[in-house]
Amino acid sequence: MAAVEGSIASAEEMDRAGLPETPDSESPNTGPLNSSEAQAPMSLFSRIWWPPILALGGALYGARSLTDNSFLTHLATGRLILDGRLPRVDPYTFTGGGRPWIAQSWLASWLYAVLEDIGGAFAIRAMIAAVGALLALGIWRLSAPVKSVGLRLLVVVCAPAIGGSWWNERPQILAFALVVACAIVLVERRSSWWLLPMFAIWMNVHGSFPLGGLFVSIWAGTQLIRTRRVQSLLPVGALGAGIALGTLFSPYGLELAWFPVKLLSRGEQLKFMAEWQPLRLDSPTAFLFVAEVLVLGYVMARERDVLGICASAIFVVLAATAVRNTALAAIVMIPFASNSLSRRAERIGALPESTWFGDNHRARQQPGWRATASASVAVALLVALFLVRTPGYALDDYPTRAVSWMQARSLVANPGIKVLSTDYTGNYLEWRYGASAQAWIDDRAELHSVDLASDYVHLLLGKGETEELLERNPHDLILWPEELPLAKFLESSAEYQVLTKVDGYLVACRVGGSVNCAGI
Repeated sequence: MAAVEGSIASAEEMDRAGLPETPDSESPNTGPLNSSEAQAPMSLFSRIWWPPILALGGALYGARSLTDNSFLTHLATGRLILDGRLPRVDPYTFTGGGRPWIAQSWLASWLYAVLEDIGGAFAIRAMIAAVGALLALGIWRLSAPVKSVGLRLLVVVCAPAIGGSWWNERPQILAFALVVACAIVLVERRSSWWLLPMFAIWMNVHGSFPLGGLFVSIWAGTQLIRTRRVQSLLPVGALGAGIALGTLFSPYGLELAWFPVKLLSRGEQLKFMAEWQPLRLDSPTAFLFVAEVLVLGYVMARERDVLGICASAIFVVLAATAVRNTALAAIVMIPFASNSLSRRAERIGALPESTWFGDNHRARQQPGWRATASASVAVALLVALFLVRTPGYALDDYPTRAVSWMQARSLVANPGIKVLSTDYTGNYLEWRYGASAQAWIDDRAELHSVDLASDYVHLLLGKGETEELLERNPHDLILWPEELPLAKFLESSAEYQVLTKVDGYLVACRVGGSVNCAGI
């Protein structure tokens, strides 16, 4: 009898270890349904409804028309890789041509190009939609310790609401899916070796894999402190093995593993990038992120979960220093806080299911395979209909017609003609012309010099001496949005001739340059 008693952890020990308690078999809420309960209609807040609803929302969000400028360059790079031309030097810009460069998301780029070959933009959007659905379902699963349906929904909806602008066709959406998968492995105490293939893939699809490694390491550390078991560190060994395997698999080898360190060492360039700026309270998502931090922090404080607070605080600091980290932080705070949320809800007490925080027998019922299959088919059909009825690309913000006008006159993608344009126009040119783009600048912070990035930002914002900035950057033509200050300067300057204005963009020719402005 003593042996049996010694093998079962008490509720107090489980609470200290941060593990959810096993429901009492004699609890009135765990018995079989009686006939009146079985016939009772399910309320709107029954859990059976929410997985397909959340999956549909995540899928539709991911299925939006392709428009992100970074994605355009990723796809262009994938086409090169598919053609057997893995880039090792910059193939796109005349300012960085020949400079060493690695495509840190090469595997994602290759996948985009393969999907494009199979089914064009439709196939790419379908894949992103599937990832979006899995993300939503994964976050719902991570919140399982929270027994209150309403509280669980609030927790789950916060992550996509905060990271919504980042849940797009960029490779980082694959990183978000991988961090959720890693969290499920850790929270559900599955075999740590699942992390090996996850990190091998992660380091080849997006450069954020060190943040995933940080999350796994912090989780393992907190479990070591709580349980005092060395086995808690197995996930750290698995992620290390995964990174080693990913390094062997990558065509870039150790260069890819070292890429995040090299990127962070370019702080002077990163400060010009909006996504690397510190978090500012100037948007609804920023306020929502702060609200999530305060609410989860309050709950963990009330439950005296010091380890959860410290672990979450690390990612909150990372988000505060770079706004691009808010989406990841919003996800990883859920597993750190879920047990505290569960215990807090139990202390408050369950309310009737008809209320916002309700829960009952039907709410806990899991759908059978027929219901699951039916819901999956319905979601797939709705997403497919959305994909068919909406355009593959949304390029309204790009100078598509202006570039076509230039192309008709051999003024673009021409090695003998240098064209200044915005960074997102550079991405568009790379998507449209590939290695022949001859762009001036794009959004690859790891590539461009500090001087080039600084000059570009000053021209973009209309700050500094415009003539001096233009003189420092050799060019023949300028393709620029009419609404920006530089366009006003070009229209009034005797040194430039405006050749055309199309859809909010102007093309200006530098008088006396290598292009005969009068002959165009």
